[in-house]
Amino acid sequence: MLRQVSSSVIVPRRVANEIGKRRAMPLATWLASHWDCVTEFATSAEGELYLRLRRQLEIHDADAAAIAVARCRGKGLVVEDRAARQKAENHGVRCWSLDKCPLFADQHGA
Repeated sequence: MLRQVSSSVIVPRRVANEIGKRRAMPLATWLASHWDCVTEFATSAEGELYLRLRRQLEIHDADAAAIAVARCRGKGLVVEDRAARQKAENHGVRCWSLDKCPLFADQHGA
């Protein structure tokens, strides 16, 4: 399924770096052959939102980057961390957990 939608998947570099540390994850294996999905912040608005989110103690680096990119680009977000999901939803970002995301449904039997 991910092969079919890789052109619509955006992975902020900070998220890719975090995923890369966990090589056993299926997502890490997929990402290793899809580095074209990895993106830097495209606008100053993304960078500024990222910095505002990072100042909040409960939001981790990769989560802050993902929220900023999703919010500024009008994309949905796959996020497992409860605090990050709540923060993203507070910013108007539609969120899915990994097992509920339509992109990964066939990998989790959903």
